[in-house]
Amino acid sequence: MLKLGKSMLVAAAAVLALSASSHAYPDSTVTMIVPFSAGGTNDSVARALAPELGKALGGNVVVKNADGAAGTVGANEIVTAKPDGLTIGFVPLGPVTVQNHLRDLPYNIDSWQPICNIYQSNLVLVTNKKGPLQSVDDLVKKGKITYGSTGPGTINHLASAASTAALGLEGRHVPDKGAGPAMLSLANGTIDLFADTPVIVTRYDVTPIAALSPERLPEVPDVPTMKELGHDVQFSLWAGVFVSSKVPGEIVEQLTKACDEAVNSDAFKESAKKIGINLRPMIGQEFTDFVHREYESMKGVVNAVGIKK
Repeated sequence: MLKLGKSMLVAAAAVLALSASSHAYPDSTVTMIVPFSAGGTNDSVARALAPELGKALGGNVVVKNADGAAGTVGANEIVTAKPDGLTIGFVPLGPVTVQNHLRDLPYNIDSWQPICNIYQSNLVLVTNKKGPLQSVDDLVKKGKITYGSTGPGTINHLASAASTAALGLEGRHVPDKGAGPAMLSLANGTIDLFADTPVIVTRYDVTPIAALSPERLPEVPDVPTMKELGHDVQFSLWAGVFVSSKVPGEIVEQLTKACDEAVNSDAFKESAKKIGINLRPMIGQEFTDFVHREYESMKGVVNAVGIKK
């Protein structure tokens, strides 16, 4: 029988423990929660990112949609999950930087640990391509409109409300649970107007009527900006990977490195190009600082638009 001295056993145990801990994450499938329904830009981006993030982590990443309450249902699921890094989120700005200004929630800005930003794109206003409203002038002539969103207080809501107010229109908000359902509402005439990234123009039968950007967007170069039309209304949508602030630092570091690798992979860049998003990778402190600046900025936007808590 082989006999080992006590010191050798301790040393062997230490090596085994070190080896186990270095390969401990991820020790199971990582679930990436998208807090909105399938069919929207963020769902598409998350599903393109997941396999590349899985490769970078040396594991498997699956996407789960958890919609409801303007993204706050899924957001709460992310921040209250067991802090082992196996639940992460692909989250746009709304649930992170806007919703706490509108309602009392079980989480706040300090509940989040930003990992990496993926994209940032200016929005466009769109109408039903088969309907009577084919320009901003048509909206003004109608005077009273309905506009949709992916939920109260989402960027779609804020952008449409601000645009409607700037044009002097009487607007009524009709929220949905995601971009897909909102497009159905636009198609069946429940809403007249919707704001989203230019991706929506290539996916649905819509007419882009104004860009909410400082200059015309290359994706829709023939569409005037609101600024050109005399109303300087600008909004952009960004989204990135987040985890609970309770997740240990070593896992955050691994996720950050993996996310940076994934977003810069040729495969993901090609997918992003097909989806039509403008990549804007940010990691570490740069992304954390950006998120906190956006949080303060959105407080002012909410007050200016007149949405009350």
